[in-house]
Amino acid sequence: MFKIVYRYILRNKKYSISAIIGIVVSTMLMFSMIQISASYIISYRSFISSGAPQDFYVVDLSYDELTAINDKFSNMGKDKPDRYLSTIYVGDMDYDLSKASVIMGYEGDLDYFKKTSLISGEYPSAENEICVEESYTISNPELKIGDDLTLDFIMTDQTNEKQLKVSRTFNVCGIIKDTMDTGNFFFTDLKTAADIYSENGLPCSKSNSITVEAEEGNLNEDKQVIAVNAISDIVVDGTPEDRRYFNYEQLIRNEEKTANYDEEGSFRAVSLGIFLLSLIIAVCLTIFVYNTITLSFARKISVFGTMRCIGLNNRQLIRFILSEQFLIVSAGTIIGMASGALLNLAVAEKIMSALINTAASMKVEQKVSTYLITYLLTLVSAFIACLKLILKIRKTNPVNIRTFNATKKMLTEKTKMFSSKNYLFGLALRNLRRNFAKSAIQTVTLTVSFLLCLVISNVFAVIGFNSVKTAADFSDYSIQTNITDLKSENNCFTEADLEQLCSTDKVEKVYTEKCFVDYTWDKAKQQDEDDNLQVMLYDDELWMQFSKINGITYDGSKPFSVLISEKEFKEVEIYSRDTDNKFSVKPDHWFAAASQLNYALYHNSNTLIINEKLAESNNMENKGYCAFLVKTDRSMTELSAMTFSASDVYVTDLHDGRAESESQLIGMIIISGYIVIATIVLSFMIISNTIKENMTSRRSEYGVMRAMGLKLKDLWTVACYENLVLSLIAVLISIPLSLIVNVYISFVLFDKIKISILAYLLVNLIFIGAIELFAYFNIKGSTKDSIVEMIYER
Repeated sequence: MFKIVYRYILRNKKYSISAIIGIVVSTMLMFSMIQISASYIISYRSFISSGAPQDFYVVDLSYDELTAINDKFSNMGKDKPDRYLSTIYVGDMDYDLSKASVIMGYEGDLDYFKKTSLISGEYPSAENEICVEESYTISNPELKIGDDLTLDFIMTDQTNEKQLKVSRTFNVCGIIKDTMDTGNFFFTDLKTAADIYSENGLPCSKSNSITVEAEEGNLNEDKQVIAVNAISDIVVDGTPEDRRYFNYEQLIRNEEKTANYDEEGSFRAVSLGIFLLSLIIAVCLTIFVYNTITLSFARKISVFGTMRCIGLNNRQLIRFILSEQFLIVSAGTIIGMASGALLNLAVAEKIMSALINTAASMKVEQKVSTYLITYLLTLVSAFIACLKLILKIRKTNPVNIRTFNATKKMLTEKTKMFSSKNYLFGLALRNLRRNFAKSAIQTVTLTVSFLLCLVISNVFAVIGFNSVKTAADFSDYSIQTNITDLKSENNCFTEADLEQLCSTDKVEKVYTEKCFVDYTWDKAKQQDEDDNLQVMLYDDELWMQFSKINGITYDGSKPFSVLISEKEFKEVEIYSRDTDNKFSVKPDHWFAAASQLNYALYHNSNTLIINEKLAESNNMENKGYCAFLVKTDRSMTELSAMTFSASDVYVTDLHDGRAESESQLIGMIIISGYIVIATIVLSFMIISNTIKENMTSRRSEYGVMRAMGLKLKDLWTVACYENLVLSLIAVLISIPLSLIVNVYISFVLFDKIKISILAYLLVNLIFIGAIELFAYFNIKGSTKDSIVEMIYER
């Protein structure tokens, strides 16, 4: 049978190739979009964890505490965190002034958290062993594994800020790939690092920490709590002061990861949205393949009748039909999937890498399940079309199949009424009722296509593709100090520093920030214990920039403030931890999230930004400035060479990474355009195929109408009326359905309902117009034959 089918396919190349091409194009687009969707789910999970996969880390730990925590974790069984890394910061080296060089002791998952791996040798397992980065061995080619390496480094006594120069000889045990962090890293074991501190009479660094990811690649809050409690049992002595210090100073949670997994922008929301999109695309593919196969059958049904007449029985004919469609669908699907995979490899990976430019691996995932699902979808839709034909063949004799007239219902109205426009519209409605099954199928097809395009177009219409406004739009560099140490006498900027900057050549503008580190809000009344309030003071010019970026009106003639917090408060009570100063503030504006211009090194989820007049009216005092935003033509090297009053000064180029952000924006626009265009093309193909199949199957009916006196142009008008009515019905059904989907998606992604009326109008107008054009040209092409040929469908 397969040999006969193969010869038949070769003899009917025109119909076979057209069917295969239709399946190839639809499968290619659907497979491409489903594969990208699946890859985004995986890449999004990797993206939100890349660079900072930890759930939390705890700082200011002693060697004994780190050792006790490691021992406890190793004996926790199923509650043991999947990944954790203990580190002791030893000191800095200055052999390469272009970047920092750090010696650290470690124990745990170094490869995972530092994104490195062992090139040769082994990791430190004994005292005084050390592994070095590959870049260090390149600049020191004579260094080999097993050699002794003497390193000179600087250690800091954090109790009095005194620095101590130390020299120590290590044995090189391994070479690792450069870590994802900037600078050179040298890793020894935890015990050696602790011995270096004790040998030099220094207390352990406050930077000593343990980094924890409770469940790898996921956010498991229950395991997080267990891990935090395990550490707390070892570190906290039980006093309220110690408990407070642990919660506020030592325990630092990865809020960005938590936010990505929570309601807005969460992994679940993104994956659900992508799943719904893939589901709609899969339905569209099924309908398109079904219409393609049905249209192919409509063209060849008389051939099947001839086969029956020359002796092929029903069972043999059914085997023939199924075998033919299996070969055609398999060939089209395999070529389509291969084309879609090549398209994604050539285009999608570059777009995804530009869209999400992180340490995460942005690759198109070649999953077997994606190929199987696509193949099974096309086979199922083809089988349904075959089943419909088989049931029809079984109910008719070979002669009827050979002639295959359409419905025998004849028109009884007088032909003189055919020229009436009202009658033509009524005739279109009667035709739709007579062919209810075909009308229903076409309506469902149009509805699904409309629904897909309305959802896609609305999502991309309400997403803003404008880059986020930041301080880089009006300044070039930030100069900041360590805000956690602002209470120190020499760790804040002074008026003299501001005057020095303003008088420096090529400095056009300086914006100032002050931070009140001892002020917070009344936690007992306002919020949970875990969040403090950061109070920032902007000068009037920086306030003007902030107001432009966030769309508010700033009034500098009176006390003014903006509160940024998850919950809205009409009034907040502010108090000082160091003094009895306490007062209430009624924020002029509240934002759940805003583009902040805080360039101090410490950030808080709750921020109160005030102006000078509000600070003066409440007798708020601070020691000086915490950050300057500078617009200048000077280089970063020149600014870094300047001397300031603060002991810790950090200069940051605000334009660093801006090119990557712009490339991400371009990538987002490109991939959005790709998805929209692919969706429109797929929808148009489905609609065109549905209309063509409907009209081809009714050629006999149209021939009878012409035989009874209906003019050719009037026949075209009737066909256009039919499709217009079905389009309007599909619009009425798809609009409320798409509104439900869009309301849900927009609320999940943006925490509010966003509907683009313009997108809805454009999609409906374009598609109704396209359907009428498809109907007109298809009916025109279907009525080129003579009336007799149309009636007998030859």
